[in-house]
Amino acid sequence: MTSDRSSGICIRVLRELNAARRSWREDIDAALRQTMSAANDMFRVIAYLAAELGSNDQGRPNRPDPVPEGWQTYLEDSWDESASTYQRLRAVDEPMRTDEIAGIVGELCVIAGAWLGSIGVDYGFTGGREYVFWTNETY
Repeated sequence: MTSDRSSGICIRVLRELNAARRSWREDIDAALRQTMSAANDMFRVIAYLAAELGSNDQGRPNRPDPVPEGWQTYLEDSWDESASTYQRLRAVDEPMRTDEIAGIVGELCVIAGAWLGSIGVDYGFTGGREYVFWTNETY
């Protein structure tokens, strides 16, 4: 995935967050689904980039060169942790135990929740229902 393609996806994700933020009064459930779909798309991009870019000699995940628009605001602070976690998943032809996979997936869920909060989306569960609140006016 090139920096240009990842930049395009980042911009599309931000558009989706803005659209969800604007439309929540008409249909909060649809706005929540739109927000979570955008977050899912962003984490898919992170997974692909982490695999494609690999790590440097010190074991730190490489960044795209040049970094896409919005990187500093929306990805830089969580890149090392999220990319390193994705990179712990082995190739499909290399076996992993179920508990290893479950541990990594659990870590990714925590990272995704923290990432959402860091960009201004408060998401969680209360009383058995999902909730979302957008703390930024625009994304």
